[in-house]
Amino acid sequence: RCKHLTDASSLILPTNLSKQCYSFMFLHCSQLTKAPELPALKLTEACYFGMFDGCTSLNESPKLPATELTEYCYAQMFEKCTSLQVAPELPATILASRCYAWMFESCTSLTNITCKATDMSAENCLYKWMEGVTTTGVLHAAPGTDWTGKIPETWTVVYE
Repeated sequence: RCKHLTDASSLILPTNLSKQCYSFMFLHCSQLTKAPELPALKLTEACYFGMFDGCTSLNESPKLPATELTEYCYAQMFEKCTSLQVAPELPATILASRCYAWMFESCTSLTNITCKATDMSAENCLYKWMEGVTTTGVLHAAPGTDWTGKIPETWTVVYE
């Protein structure tokens, strides 16, 4: 695959997405440190599923500006991105079914997430989304939300 790709920041991705369009696009690009911008505001089912899975050198994520999510749209997106310390801000307030499932699984350096979700009632929207992350970290969350059982017990929630 993309064994030697280090910088994809000059890649211009369209804002009009189709179902599963970028699924696993950079799968196991272990040298990738710079991701392309992801400007789409309207997502489609599984459009970014596993996009950066296994990008172990990715230390800065692209911004994720979309606020209307779809099923599996960000699922497994950063799985095994072991150099990622700060997650992209997640501005959506209403989560879709499985939208963040496995999103940060095995991101062993991740210590900071900002998630604006207030409605997390969609089926498995946070399924194993933080499985295997570092033991201590901070989740910046919307006031009035309950993160019990949704993040590691050793993480701190800061309401802002």
